[in-house]
Amino acid sequence: MPVTLRNVFFISAVAMAGLVLSGCAAQEETVAQKETMAQEETVAQAASDDTTDNVICRRIRPTGSRMAQRVCKTASDWERESEEDQDVLRERQTDVSLSSGSN
Repeated sequence: MPVTLRNVFFISAVAMAGLVLSGCAAQEETVAQKETMAQEETVAQAASDDTTDNVICRRIRPTGSRMAQRVCKTASDWERESEEDQDVLRERQTDVSLSSGSN
């Protein structure tokens, strides 16, 4: 089969369609995992009393991995980690807005 512009275009279109479909499938999987994690967390919190020393387990999928890992921490540890993550994001947003404003 000779290599023509039409063949290259067709192969490119098929490859792009495959990438789009795989992205959609991955997104649906992520949404389902988030819903499952939220349900597990709700069940764990409902089963315990309202102290901050309760252990809460979540299924976390590390970046670049398709395998979720179960991570258990106390409620206060999860809260502290969330606050630290938010602080880092705020700092980075501030750094970006300051550097873009000096142009």
